[in-house]
Amino acid sequence: MIADQSGQVPVGIDLGTTESVLAYIDDSGAVHTWKPAGGSALHASAVLVGDDIVVGDEAVRNADASSTLIECFKRDMGKSHCSKTVNEIKVPPEILSGFVLQHLRNRAEDDIGTITDVVISVPAYFDAKRRQTTQEAGRLAGMNVVAIINEPTAAAIGYSYHQGLLDSSKTTSEQTLLVYDFGGGTFDVTLLRFTEDRFVTLATDGDVRLGGFDIDERLANFLAEAFVKEKKLDPRSTQVGIKDLMAVANETKHILTSENEHVAPVVFNGQRANIRVTRRQFDELIGPFIERTLTTCEDVLYAAGNVKWDQIHSVLLVGGSSQIPYISDKLESLTGNRPQKIGNPQELVAEGCALYAANLSKHHQLNFDIANVNSHSLGIRGRDIETGQPMNRILVPRNTTLPKTVQKKFVTFKDGQRSVRLILLEGESENPDLCYEVGKFRVELGPGVIKGEVIHVFCNYNTDGTIHVSAELTRNNRSGTLEIQRNSTSLESLEIWRNRLINGGELSHSDSEFFGSLDAIIDGEPKSSFEELAELDSEFKRVGKSAKAIALPAGLIREQRFTNDLETQINRLQELIERIRIEISATTDPQKRQELKDSLGQIQQIELQKQKSYEHSVMVLGRACYMNRLPSNVLDIPMDKIGQLVKQVEQIWHAQA
Repeated sequence: MIADQSGQVPVGIDLGTTESVLAYIDDSGAVHTWKPAGGSALHASAVLVGDDIVVGDEAVRNADASSTLIECFKRDMGKSHCSKTVNEIKVPPEILSGFVLQHLRNRAEDDIGTITDVVISVPAYFDAKRRQTTQEAGRLAGMNVVAIINEPTAAAIGYSYHQGLLDSSKTTSEQTLLVYDFGGGTFDVTLLRFTEDRFVTLATDGDVRLGGFDIDERLANFLAEAFVKEKKLDPRSTQVGIKDLMAVANETKHILTSENEHVAPVVFNGQRANIRVTRRQFDELIGPFIERTLTTCEDVLYAAGNVKWDQIHSVLLVGGSSQIPYISDKLESLTGNRPQKIGNPQELVAEGCALYAANLSKHHQLNFDIANVNSHSLGIRGRDIETGQPMNRILVPRNTTLPKTVQKKFVTFKDGQRSVRLILLEGESENPDLCYEVGKFRVELGPGVIKGEVIHVFCNYNTDGTIHVSAELTRNNRSGTLEIQRNSTSLESLEIWRNRLINGGELSHSDSEFFGSLDAIIDGEPKSSFEELAELDSEFKRVGKSAKAIALPAGLIREQRFTNDLETQINRLQELIERIRIEISATTDPQKRQELKDSLGQIQQIELQKQKSYEHSVMVLGRACYMNRLPSNVLDIPMDKIGQLVKQVEQIWHAQA
């Protein structure tokens, strides 16, 4: 191995949606992906919760009806919890990613030595929150994440290494490279310019909800419909059936990369059907997905200054899904050049991460710089002077080369204003409610302020994603500052979560000690009833969902109608989202496409807010049904369990009173 001055081996990790890869630098300075004896470099990003926590390929193999298999949780990064619960416990996605990283670290250390400092890749289109939670996952796994790097940039570094372009003894001409990164759960496309010692990102775009998993799902539905037609049974009716069906779909996808047809064996409930799938059928199924990616490619070229296809030296395919022949054919038809595959497309990103880790360690001959762009606009929440309505004032537009320093002027809103609160936003919408809040701070203005006094806001957006914002009222030297870093969020340890998930939320002795120490830190504040309340809310939601479509007493009609109206609105928004996606694919004007994509982002944010409101209203409806003593047989749900939980919560409240 080649250790840096701290004795650590330079390590990079591609933390993927469906599979993860760890790479390292050996004694000679060569890069390798780590493989266990007789195994593969690709390790399933999966966590199985049963009698114990099982991670990786073993988790997928051992999944059964008595355990809970969680996959694709990378898609939930940045959210408070994953879309799938475990024993009715809401699990933060960084906890599950932490289990995957810990698994990789523990197994790889037996072969390559101690692992502490690492570089982890993320999709270029990840926002600040998703990047922060990725770094937190590394911390939970006992790692020091020295850098977060965009997956396409890491792929470009790996490509340049394999092409001999990182050799400082050679003179390298400038090259423009398009990285088409189609992974298991996300899609990114990035345009980069490379010289002999510098990688400059020109523009980036992507879709964090599109990947090989979606292809598997579409193919699985095709197989399921064929099975239903032949056997009059639907393999999607049980979780085990879905799992088996997805496995067959995944295998079929891989076989069709080299064969023109495949007979897929679908088995369910003792019945078997051999379903023939041709590559042409497969291409037709995934065609809309691929068209979406090609549209994104053209948008990136336009965002980079209307770059033409003949100005691009190479199109690099990265990610497992990019190996589908239909993708290469469509890209060649679009660009005029055959896309390149260097090494293993699924390992290239991890190799680039390891090379960047080695570059940062300054302990060998590699020496290059990275200049990235921000994938989302950075703004300040303000008010329109004429209307008084809230607005997002953009400071650093998306696809701005970093580092970037900007200065903007704001004014006080009224006479006698004593302070101003600056809220930093990330997002493209003019409506601040549809953007993500990155951070906030307050500037005390002092007495005598009149309407319209100028407040200067300064913003430094650094290459590593660190953001420093300051504001000042120059008349009386009043100022305030804010620094945003990818700091950890101090979640409980993986061991505490391991115990909680295995035991269905019950706290072990060590858990009690942990919470007790927290109580001491917050000056003896009594232990909350969070766990009981969370379980109670979950039961109320079950009741509410059962009560949506049945006849209820007059006093509950209002809550029922409100809940059903929200569900209708969500369905309409989802239909609108699909129509806009179709319109984006059909539009040839890049500027019009970008406007549609901005609208799509705004509508998706509205749909997300409606979903949150819907979850709350379902819970309120369920609580109202319980308070009105609706009989259990009406809802087919045991209300006595809810009664027991209510008593537990009341006992805790009385004890705290």
